[in-house]
Amino acid sequence: MVQLLKMKNRIDENVQAVSTALQERREAGQGTIEYVGIAVVITVIIAGLVTWFSTSGNNAISTGIQGVIDSIFGKTAG
Repeated sequence: MVQLLKMKNRIDENVQAVSTALQERREAGQGTIEYVGIAVVITVIIAGLVTWFSTSGNNAISTGIQGVIDSIFGKTAG
């Protein structure tokens, strides 16, 4: 009977260890996904602003935003 209880305890410990390892693994990639989501939202907002200013006739603001984007990616404005 004592041996069965020891085996049960070892099995419980192993199950708990595996469960903890899986939980930590899931949480490790969560931060990366959040940052990617933020980057996507910012990109969509900037693209929307550039498009809106380009179509509304406000070329000065559109050209300024496009110049900033080009300077970030190393392209020449124009």
